[in-house]
Amino acid sequence: LSVLGNMYYDTVRFVFKYGDKRWMYQIWKGRYGVTSGCEMGVYYQDRRTENRQFYEIPTDEDPLPGMYFELYRYEDLMFKNGPARHWWLTGFRLLDSSESEALHMICKYYMPNEKMCDAFEEAVREQCASNSKLTYTREGNDITIDWAY
Repeated sequence: LSVLGNMYYDTVRFVFKYGDKRWMYQIWKGRYGVTSGCEMGVYYQDRRTENRQFYEIPTDEDPLPGMYFELYRYEDLMFKNGPARHWWLTGFRLLDSSESEALHMICKYYMPNEKMCDAFEEAVREQCASNSKLTYTREGNDITIDWAY
């Protein structure tokens, strides 16, 4: 239904298992009506989830990553947000609409531990192999994803 609100954005999902949960980290960038924006989200399913299409929002007790992003229109920084330990991080520039093809997003995840970072890195590696606009680097338990325009 996003097109009805003049919203045209791209999204990438990173799905991995850690502990007794299936995690999905998702990123978005693009045009949100009359704004340009991007988002980072963290969601999970536990083993008891019957409908595999729906994810839950983590609580403060869950191993949440720290998150940070920068959004560029081509080479010009539009805004940044974070770092923050949360399940959702967003940013929008009102009355300044851009197509996702003109936007470059750099996302950083500060993972809570090495095992979770290893599992997440495998999901990131899979997405990067199938999407030529995605690259990543890892330093310790921090993963930076570069989503080119």
